[in-house]
Amino acid sequence: MMKVSEICQYTGGSAIQPYDDFEVAGVSTDSRTIKPGEVFIALDGESFDGHSFCQSAVNNGAKVLVVTRLPQLLPGDDVVIIMVKNTLKAYQDIAACYRSKFDLPVIAVTGSTGKTSTKDIIAAALATGKNVLKSQGNYNNEIGLPLTLLQLTHKHELVIVEMAMRGPGQIRELAQIARPDIAVVTNVGQTHIELLGSQENIAAAKQELVEELPVGGTAILNFDNEYVRAMADATKAKKIFYGFDPKADIRAENIRREKLCTVFHCVNKITDEEYDVSLPLLGEHNVYNTLAAIAVCTALKIDREKMLSGISTVVLSGMRQEISETCGMLFVNDAYNASPTSMQAAIRTLHSMPGKRKVAVLGDMLELGEIAEAAHRQVGMEIVKQRIDLVVTVGNKSHFISSTASEYGVRSWHFQNHASAAQALSTLLNIGDTVLFKGSRGMHMEELLAVLKEKLAGKNND
Repeated sequence: MMKVSEICQYTGGSAIQPYDDFEVAGVSTDSRTIKPGEVFIALDGESFDGHSFCQSAVNNGAKVLVVTRLPQLLPGDDVVIIMVKNTLKAYQDIAACYRSKFDLPVIAVTGSTGKTSTKDIIAAALATGKNVLKSQGNYNNEIGLPLTLLQLTHKHELVIVEMAMRGPGQIRELAQIARPDIAVVTNVGQTHIELLGSQENIAAAKQELVEELPVGGTAILNFDNEYVRAMADATKAKKIFYGFDPKADIRAENIRREKLCTVFHCVNKITDEEYDVSLPLLGEHNVYNTLAAIAVCTALKIDREKMLSGISTVVLSGMRQEISETCGMLFVNDAYNASPTSMQAAIRTLHSMPGKRKVAVLGDMLELGEIAEAAHRQVGMEIVKQRIDLVVTVGNKSHFISSTASEYGVRSWHFQNHASAAQALSTLLNIGDTVLFKGSRGMHMEELLAVLKEKLAGKNND
């Protein structure tokens, strides 16, 4: 891993007492899960003070504390205390310097939607031939990304991270920590428009990843998104474009659904190859994500058959198109998050799925600011266009979805909370229905699904 002296060097900190220069077992910011011999970084947040948990960390085996001030109870002489100016900056500096010990490709993924799914598909495409480290879940911020990098070992051959932002400069900081060789930008939509003000500002923030690429790196860009396509001018790195447009370097044709899978024909101009791709996921948005993965594999010269084998077995991170069956109904848990783009994509996917009736259960899309009403009404129009049979909405803004759909004859209901929505759904749904659950993370639509399943199981047992 690294020695205590290296931690002092990386952070610019200093130990308050003499110490034996031993090698630490790891780095942690969570006193509850810290392992013996690890370093505890006392991070401070808006609602917590990591310094309050120093004693707990020591009790669980921490041998080094990185702090900005001395804890109330000083540990024994066998625990080294390193004083720094800022523990978050120290944590990031440790991760950045540790990453520099490894000579391996780092792939970074950003975009308004599809980051985690794209990361998962890239990892699956690479994992049949390589030892891959990927960020878990959505560990994509200033704390999660260093955590991933600090899990690197010399057994790994590749690392894949995703990068999110809530303001300008944040992706640049993450890129300077991870120093990626390959950057993937999925799209630029309206997510976080309340915070950044315009799609142009969102694009500028996402473009920071491309700007940080080295000359020998590769930018993998969605040709069909005008904001992403324009990022090619922001880097001297190699560019690979993917999309449905015939001008894209790697494109998809003849997209079709086969049961609960998607099959498409891939035309790869870079390798001068054409082949069919089988993906155990539904929706054109996942075809885009898969094209990005194929572009990464092309840049890395990965064996085609190994790549296709990996793609054919991909499993996405939790609450992303999780399909289950209960009481003769098919449920699609796509509740991790939602934006106008991803919500409409999910509705199109719902339309393409088997089922006697298609039912959309949708929560609010958050952080849309002044465009919130228009964006929700646009989703309502997509429901009409895709001929969804029933729509149930929950929250403060999603009533614009159901009211818009209702104006065009779609059977629609709106509720303020999960309990009332679950009660109504338990009587509205029939055997053979396919039901989508989606909303922004703050709406916790997966909890509504869980309550509904309990009610349906109870009725079935009566």
